[in-house]
Amino acid sequence: MAAPENITVAQRNLIQALDYLLYLDKLRTKPMVRLAEHKLPIFHEADCFGLPGIATGLIEGDTEVWLLVRRLRAEAPPKLHAWLLPWVSLSNDPTKPPSIAERIELDQDKVPPETIGPRPLPAVPAGALYLL
Repeated sequence: MAAPENITVAQRNLIQALDYLLYLDKLRTKPMVRLAEHKLPIFHEADCFGLPGIATGLIEGDTEVWLLVRRLRAEAPPKLHAWLLPWVSLSNDPTKPPSIAERIELDQDKVPPETIGPRPLPAVPAGALYLL
């Protein structure tokens, strides 16, 4: 069913829903009216809020977009300072958090001297208040 040009978004959505029902009728398929009847995984709109690459309820021009999923590109974890590398283990898997070693053993012959021993405290700006 072709939609006329001068109709509202709600009218266009109704026409699309009716087209879908006509399509199901041609397939001789019973439309699902409850989520529990659906055999595929169920995702609620609220589950998608705040996820990277997912947007809901967009209006692009005169078209309403209910769900937009963008392809995400893999990003490497942030670079660590040289003195943190022996302590922190990073993974390229975004679901796996970094792990921190409880202790490490260093070979003093291979470790640069600036990485051994206490670090100097950063300069405190004038007028700053630090509570210890």
